[in-house]
Amino acid sequence: MLTSPSNKHSEMEPFQKTLPIALLERKLMSPFDSLTEMALDLNTIRTIAVPSKNPLREVAADIVNYGYNLRYNGTEGGMTDIVNDEFDHLPTSQTFVAIGTYSDTPFALGTFRIITGLNLDVLQLFEMEEGQMWPHQRELVEPAEIGRFAIHPLLDSGLISNINPHLAKLVIQRKLWEHGMEILKQKKVELAYLILTMHILEFVKSSGIHPEKLEVTLPGKSEYSERLREKWPKYWKPDAPTDEQPSLYVAPKVLQPMSDPSESSM
Repeated sequence: MLTSPSNKHSEMEPFQKTLPIALLERKLMSPFDSLTEMALDLNTIRTIAVPSKNPLREVAADIVNYGYNLRYNGTEGGMTDIVNDEFDHLPTSQTFVAIGTYSDTPFALGTFRIITGLNLDVLQLFEMEEGQMWPHQRELVEPAEIGRFAIHPLLDSGLISNINPHLAKLVIQRKLWEHGMEILKQKKVELAYLILTMHILEFVKSSGIHPEKLEVTLPGKSEYSERLREKWPKYWKPDAPTDEQPSLYVAPKVLQPMSDPSESSM
């Protein structure tokens, strides 16, 4: 699941500014309160794997919760925690953060998560059609799952004045992806799954990531799958035809060139 927020804080009515989503946006944007504009150097963006007790882990969690709730929460202005699931605390789970710098001060720009092993979110959320095998079972390899990509609302705030914010999002996505793929390579994990909506698929492809859709999957029937689909209906669209719901993909092994940022949006 991948998302990027649009900054609506300045357009909110006074009562809306006290809603949970607005308070979280205020928390994320507070380090930039004194700025009217800023420059971002894409060449200095770096990515790190963040240990569980690192303060950046909380920032990453806030970015994820903000992005997902802004786009997919069924209650306008509401907040439902998506970060603290059973998978986030596994020793096989790693959170990555993209770091930018302004006036020698580092700050988080985006984040995503990788989980390795057989205890994966996707293996509960999807199942294969009758007579079909999961790719990792067919190839006899250990799988991984890529998800939780989200971008800091700074990128939609209008503060960044020197570059196209959409280009910055593409670069952040690509740098996080490259770091994650390098970690998987070190672990000798050759197959990774990811869940994408059609809208987000276009953004991912714009950053040079062209995943392969698994056409033989169905929504999972596990209790976990049904609970999550009920909890996030704007994302999962459980009542829509299957081809309009988020789909499962296999990550590519080779990246393609990035597209012109004017050709897609997120």
